[in-house]
Amino acid sequence: MSITFLIPTRNRLEDLLDSLNEIYTKAFNPYNVYAIVTIYKNDEITLKNIKIIKEIHKNITVLVNENTKLGYIDMDKLWDKMANLVKTNLLVLWTDRIRMLTNHWDNVLFDFYNKHKEPYMIIRLKEIETWHWAYPIITLELHKLIGIFKSTAPDAYIRYIAEYTNIELFLETIEIERIPQQY
Repeated sequence: MSITFLIPTRNRLEDLLDSLNEIYTKAFNPYNVYAIVTIYKNDEITLKNIKIIKEIHKNITVLVNENTKLGYIDMDKLWDKMANLVKTNLLVLWTDRIRMLTNHWDNVLFDFYNKHKEPYMIIRLKEIETWHWAYPIITLELHKLIGIFKSTAPDAYIRYIAEYTNIELFLETIEIERIPQQY
């Protein structure tokens, strides 16, 4: 079993480092955890620190987004590029402002997955003080079926699929938290 976190980032190096550190330090077996990080080419600070990002764990891949015009409204294009590289059983739409709160979250998730073992699954985690749907985990098989995230808000698109297909599962024993944006 393995999972890949898809993490776009722009001008939030410290948030990215914190998020990645939480993912890997709280995993029971971090060698089953992968991350694909996409950095915008005009994000000079983060680009200068790629080595530090990769030093967190050897399973981190860093991509550079050449199209600086892609913003939040075009997030689906970034998610698609990253998702098409995934070879793990599960993938999760994540961001640099999310923190993993549960120790050994990977064991909990993989046990849950193996208990249900459906090719098409959408798993949502317990988000502290939010609406419990912004960062879905989906099976690689489901991503292959739907092909691309056909929405400017891929998490909402996944939610729409979940509502109409009855393939969503709630895993309340893994807690995550969204860190508010600092202005």
